[in-house]
Amino acid sequence: MENNLKECSSCHNISDRSNFHRCKTSKDGFVSVCRNCCSKRAKKHYNKPGVKEQISESGKEYNRLPEIQEKRKRRYEQLKNNLEYKKQQKKYLKEYFNRPDVKIRIKEQTRQYHQRPDVKKRIREYLEKPEVKERTKKWQRNYNGKPETKEKKRKYQAEYYKRPEVKERIKKQRKDPEFQKRKKEYMAKYRPDYFKKPEVMEHIKIKRNEYRKKPYVKIKRKLETQEYSNRPYVIERRKKQRQQPEFKKRKKEYYKKYLSNEEIQKRLKNYRKEHYRKPEVKEKMKQYRKNNPDKTKMWGRNHYNRRKKLGTTFLFDNPFPEEIKVDFHHFNRLLMIPVPRITHRFINGHHKDITDHLNHNKKWIGKLYNLDVDSLIRGEFGNTRLSEDSRADIKKDLGHS
Repeated sequence: MENNLKECSSCHNISDRSNFHRCKTSKDGFVSVCRNCCSKRAKKHYNKPGVKEQISESGKEYNRLPEIQEKRKRRYEQLKNNLEYKKQQKKYLKEYFNRPDVKIRIKEQTRQYHQRPDVKKRIREYLEKPEVKERTKKWQRNYNGKPETKEKKRKYQAEYYKRPEVKERIKKQRKDPEFQKRKKEYMAKYRPDYFKKPEVMEHIKIKRNEYRKKPYVKIKRKLETQEYSNRPYVIERRKKQRQQPEFKKRKKEYYKKYLSNEEIQKRLKNYRKEHYRKPEVKEKMKQYRKNNPDKTKMWGRNHYNRRKKLGTTFLFDNPFPEEIKVDFHHFNRLLMIPVPRITHRFINGHHKDITDHLNHNKKWIGKLYNLDVDSLIRGEFGNTRLSEDSRADIKKDLGHS
């Protein structure tokens, strides 16, 4: 074991002979200085001024020699078809370029290279060519259309615009009059053509709907609209608009189109169901009906008649006391007669076969008022009283003796 050990002449450390370079002229076949000391000496010498330039010039002269170039060509032809050498070279290059110190060095070298004025000029001339412009545009469209690139850009922009120095710079830019002037010129030139494109319009619609569905945006918009609508000049302007016939016409056309949509009809139905099931809404409706009984009756009657396109002319006033609940029965599209609610709703008028409802109420009107409804409909006002035979038939049908 002692024969394998050796002392370094510079650092005097004893180590294995594998840590020393080989030398044919020495007695033991190894150099007197270890590998670490040799590398330190070489670095010191290489960092001296003028040594790097001298080495690079001598290397260039050596590489220009014809015998060296021929030797390299022969070596390249030997290794060109060697698969093992290609695999080793590929593996080595992969490991080499993944090293962090190599990455930093390459980045710095490329930055210095692109800052040179001759390189900048050459790049500018190359990019101004029309075929290069078309090729770059196609590449940018394909690259920017990918979802992963969009997400990467979005994350980077979110981080970038949160920086304080960026915020300050943007504030200064907005206040600069030259920047505002350039912005106006650019928008006047490119904005109209850009927003007329169908794909851009669809994209803006989708993004706008996504933004408006957010809960904090809904609250914000609601507050803004309330504040705006409460302004006095806005109230006056809206009053004048509502009185104009053109505005009324446009409003009707808009609501016809809007309410004809099936999705909106479903949404309205669901909203009404949910709204009228709320306990606070039920209590309000009860209180209103108690306080305004006449209005609620007329409102329900008018709503029903409007839906069926019926008139609201009463043949005579309600003769029943307040204790008995009354409905007004249509025996014609115009004329109405008060009938007790129990008899009127015994056979519902919403039924598909409405003749049962009409016949049932006709018999009760004949019994209660001694009137012949058919003669009223025909316009024979002299023969409105029922005959004794018809009265007896009605009593039999209603189960009376």
